[in-house]
Amino acid sequence: MIQKHATEVQSGRDYYETVATIQLRAVIALASTGERREAEERWQRACQCFGGYGFRKDITIYELIESLPVLIEHDRAFVRQMLDRLQPLIWELDWRTDGRETDRAVVSWFDVVSQADPTAAALLLARCLSRDGGIVYWRLEDFLDKLLGRIGERADPLVAMALLQTQPSRAAQPYVETA
Repeated sequence: MIQKHATEVQSGRDYYETVATIQLRAVIALASTGERREAEERWQRACQCFGGYGFRKDITIYELIESLPVLIEHDRAFVRQMLDRLQPLIWELDWRTDGRETDRAVVSWFDVVSQADPTAAALLLARCLSRDGGIVYWRLEDFLDKLLGRIGERADPLVAMALLQTQPSRAAQPYVETA
């Protein structure tokens, strides 16, 4: 039913936002039934619609990021693939805009990465934090806090404390209780 509606709306004259929203609903349905190729095609269509939405601004990126967490339980590999495709857009947005409305996009993207694959998020964050000679970058520093909060008690206390000590701008906060 959702797929049929998504196809009808796509061929009609609805606003891009309406088409994109319905396409994202179809993506959830398709991903939960294992129809990965069709889910990917509809997700791409939703991205095109959000990108072509003329009176939208750079904040459209949040609609793409926020569409993915609900899919993690249905098809984690698909979400990882879509996050990989979003990564260049996230960095371009961060580097090429004034950031007034998009200053949390990097953190939001990393947050979804950590939900889909915490280990990959930690490794990617480590690479990003060491890039450019370790220059402090508040967006990545904020995400380190979120990541450590997410893994919480599952983290090795020594590793968690070592990571926290790398943050020059914050005092270490206990994410893991010690005995």
